[in-house]
Amino acid sequence: MGDGPYLLGIDVGTTVSKSVIIDYEGNEVAVARCPTAVKHPIQSSSEIDMLDVWEAICSTIQELIHVHKIKPEKIKGIGVCSCVGGVWLLNERKMPFRNTILWNDGRAASLLEKWEQQGIMQEIFDISANAIFPGMTLPSLRWLAENEPKTLREAKYLFCGKDWVRFKLTGDIHTDISDISQMPCDARTREYSDKLLEICGIEAYRELFPEVIESDKVIGGVTKEAAQATGLQEGTPVVVGLADVQASLMGAGATRFGDACSIIGTSALNNVVMDYACFEPSGVGFMFMMEKDIWLRSLTNTSGTINIEWFLNNFFMDEKRKAARKKTSIYKLLEDQAATIPIGSGGVIYHPYINTTGVAAPFRNAAARAQFFGIEITHTRINLLRAVYEGLALAMRELYNSIPVEINEVILTGGGARSPFWCQMFADCTGKKMIVLQGEEFGGKGVGILAGLGIGVYRDLKDAREKTQRITREYEPDFNKTAQYDLVFELYHSIHSALQKQWWQRHNMLINLSKNY
Repeated sequence: MGDGPYLLGIDVGTTVSKSVIIDYEGNEVAVARCPTAVKHPIQSSSEIDMLDVWEAICSTIQELIHVHKIKPEKIKGIGVCSCVGGVWLLNERKMPFRNTILWNDGRAASLLEKWEQQGIMQEIFDISANAIFPGMTLPSLRWLAENEPKTLREAKYLFCGKDWVRFKLTGDIHTDISDISQMPCDARTREYSDKLLEICGIEAYRELFPEVIESDKVIGGVTKEAAQATGLQEGTPVVVGLADVQASLMGAGATRFGDACSIIGTSALNNVVMDYACFEPSGVGFMFMMEKDIWLRSLTNTSGTINIEWFLNNFFMDEKRKAARKKTSIYKLLEDQAATIPIGSGGVIYHPYINTTGVAAPFRNAAARAQFFGIEITHTRINLLRAVYEGLALAMRELYNSIPVEINEVILTGGGARSPFWCQMFADCTGKKMIVLQGEEFGGKGVGILAGLGIGVYRDLKDAREKTQRITREYEPDFNKTAQYDLVFELYHSIHSALQKQWWQRHNMLINLSKNY
């Protein structure tokens, strides 16, 4: 390990917060992680305590300093990113007074069903290029207005997770273009949309939204109080920051028009860098924005690696415990077993919609959920395991095929990129070359680079990319296997196309059944 200078990137995740130290060449020098507990106070809800988030961040920074021996004075700039959407609130005293509603909260699904019927969902898309899901800011705010009006009477400030951590570091309350992408934003003007607030019936809360400023602007320095809590040097420059999707693409160097990057994490986001606001395909997916007139067209499967985690925790717990005792990789065991099953999983199809947020692309259905199709007595859990892996690959294929841009190669980041087995499956299933870069924490790396832009380490995005991007593995598609996946994909697609009404029937059934308890 060298002796700096360094940049610090803080990544506020859904369940794990991370702090990442990089050098000016983009090398990951040290990483510290701390889990945060997600709470589920009512059915389909997902919340987190804002103070728990701050304590987790303090813990990770202290670990960098005391365990990894990073000298605070060697950290020259700090950036923060976080998961998008949800509702993070402060009161008049600039204190949190209610748990945050997270992006994967599902309590507003019934509201979205009504908005769908009324044509409001399409109106929202036509302005924002976002097919919002229940945990995004607009429906969550409307849910609070209808169910917790007292909460909104007490609220003074509404922002996102990275803004909360930056506030704790510097005392600043602003946001940036990347986070308002998933708030009431007009994708064409790149500004807040009062029309969206009006459409959603929440125009009374416009004053809660903070001023928007440049993502790479140095907004202040670490305060004395924050320095005492974290161990950072007082006065260390902090930039405004980014949403986690944009941060991950910056960390991966996917900042040129036409670049494609898939983030295979808790959710699986498939992104293409655009130089205009792309509204195709209509009614689905998201628009993420960055500075320098960059738009990211994103078609997202809201359930990524959590499909594998769910399967592991329910069908491979004994093996998981044994692997932990032997200090071997449970994922290598899973992949070795899944590789013994031919393409198509013996006729088992899995749709990877296990998250409570439903589906936002390639179709829009807040009630959609995962399922296995085609199980017979000859199948084992290994057939189902292979089907789960294939389900994410088939979802990636479907989503990239839906974006109106020719794509030949894809940069892979996130936990899924660690798996050579899965990377090759992605290449074979999509017919596109997959590229894996050096490093793992691309969100933290991205806002570390953003901090470098803010303090002048890099001239521009091109300079930052050339100095920090390094390819470690490449996976060429086997087109014979791609042809086999053509058959699997045809069935995969036809099944979910036939289940739209049944998912809502399930949703309403659960509501009615819950009334009996």
